[in-house]
Amino acid sequence: MICKNCGFNNPKSALHCRRCHESLVEMYLNNYDNSNNYKKDDDLEEENKNRNNNSNKTKTKTKTKTKSKTKEKDNEKVKEKKGKNNTKYVEKQKTPFGTKVLIMLMTILILGLSLVLAFVGYKYYQKYYNIEVPNLIGETYEGARYKLAKKDLNIEKKEKIVESEDESGVVINQSKKEGTKVKKNTKIKVTIGVLDNTYKVPNFIGLSESEAKVKLNELGVKYQIEEEYTNEEAGKVIKQSIEKYTKANKNQTIIITLGKEKQAINNIEEDDSVVE
Repeated sequence: MICKNCGFNNPKSALHCRRCHESLVEMYLNNYDNSNNYKKDDDLEEENKNRNNNSNKTKTKTKTKTKSKTKEKDNEKVKEKKGKNNTKYVEKQKTPFGTKVLIMLMTILILGLSLVLAFVGYKYYQKYYNIEVPNLIGETYEGARYKLAKKDLNIEKKEKIVESEDESGVVINQSKKEGTKVKKNTKIKVTIGVLDNTYKVPNFIGLSESEAKVKLNELGVKYQIEEEYTNEEAGKVIKQSIEKYTKANKNQTIIITLGKEKQAINNIEEDDSVVE
């Protein structure tokens, strides 16, 4: 029995406190409950401890509950609940009307900007990266250059020897085919057909005038016939201005020199003296 006066723990059978000699009878009387059942001091101490523990547990539980609730409210946007048949369903939080309108406006703005950018990009592509190459076959160099310049394209010329006159002086090939899509200022290479005007000069020495003319006409070259007085090989070709067996251009004039007898010169001089 604990004394209320000095707090000394006395034996249960003691009637007076062994330290301060205070009467412990009243304490015995106060420890009876309504049913006249005696409550021991140890039981009272255990009950007090249990009460304190329970109160602390409830406090910690309430604290943890409040913390978990606040965390769920702040962090969780979607909660899972169980129905009667233990099936889970998702409950989404409701977004305010103002945020819905703002999201809608932002999506409309983004879609509008993307459409504008797509349109501008398409126009830019059409103008600078989608130029269609025209057909240049059969055109002269000047005609092909004019056609490409209209489409903001450049031209590069090269020549190729051809045998047919129909292919001479016109485009016979182009680097980019008709309808090909290219970007602005692309260089298109065109091939112009050119007839071969060169020929191998034959040997005209010793031929007569008629024989030399036949060969010259067959070659289709420009020529000129001259005469030079000589006693040897009269009426025959004694000189040619372009060396034999060399290559020459057909537009270049070749001079053929025929031999003429000197006797004719003497006769002319005699005629002149007679006239005097």
